[in-house]
Amino acid sequence: MKKITEIQDDSHYKRIARQFIEEGRIFEAEKYVVKAFELNSSTENAILYANILFDLEKYEKALEIANKREIDFFETAEALFLYISILIEIKNFIKAKRLLDTKKIFLSSASEEKHTNLELKLYQEKEIENKKKREYKIKIKKELTSLSVKTVYEQLYWMEEARVFNLQDLREVSPSILTNPYVNVLARNSFLAYLIQYNDAHSYQMIWMDTQKEICPIQLGTLEENETAKTINNLLDELMDKNPSFYQLIKKEVNYHFLFLFPFIDETIPYPREWVQLYVEKYEPTLIGKRVNVHKKSKENFEFIHLFEAKYNQT
Repeated sequence: MKKITEIQDDSHYKRIARQFIEEGRIFEAEKYVVKAFELNSSTENAILYANILFDLEKYEKALEIANKREIDFFETAEALFLYISILIEIKNFIKAKRLLDTKKIFLSSASEEKHTNLELKLYQEKEIENKKKREYKIKIKKELTSLSVKTVYEQLYWMEEARVFNLQDLREVSPSILTNPYVNVLARNSFLAYLIQYNDAHSYQMIWMDTQKEICPIQLGTLEENETAKTINNLLDELMDKNPSFYQLIKKEVNYHFLFLFPFIDETIPYPREWVQLYVEKYEPTLIGKRVNVHKKSKENFEFIHLFEAKYNQT
């Protein structure tokens, strides 16, 4: 037999591949199908290649091949059965269901048994997947109700997993998060962001700094949307040319404090320009240009956030 690199006829490699397939040697068949496909990416070779990949459980690669020739895969029932089978395996149940329904007559006329079996397969796989999701949701809820005994990394991990929750799920676990003093501020803010995204009109009690406040998510914006925070960052950007490294450090601290102040940034910082001046004055007063008169409330809140930060970092 000539070396595989010397023959430029795709039919040669297909014959070898099919021989291996008949013998059940799928792994050996794959490299010959790949070579045939590289020489001639015909519909026949694409279907053969996708079939081999499907048998080897390389579903993502099989889908990639099928998607590039999607129209061709719709031309024969066998190819379409394969395409739908791939979709089921990669959990694209919506598209698989749509094809089984819209191509029902075409597929059933070719093989009613195959069509029926695929419908059953789709139903079973959906049930299995839904059961897994339900069980995992239960696990997430369990982990979220015990955040106080977890590290910051673990708290943030499980809060990220809660992105699959609906509003009812979020409400169920809210007392364990919003009023728990041992939940990290980043985790609590992430949870609050979920409620805001749902435009939740329900009222909640929430720990904020050393106090407890009532919030209504639908009345709140996200931290990224907060106008006061944007204004302060813009003011710092304007000063950046004077001393880039210094103002970058100030900006980092300011935004860190926003995490603690959210969602009450606006009422804590009624005068953004004063707030910026207080930070500069604390670390490098010689950099202050034209001073502004600082209200008593601004000074008190500024001192309060730094005292709270120090206390928070000790816990």
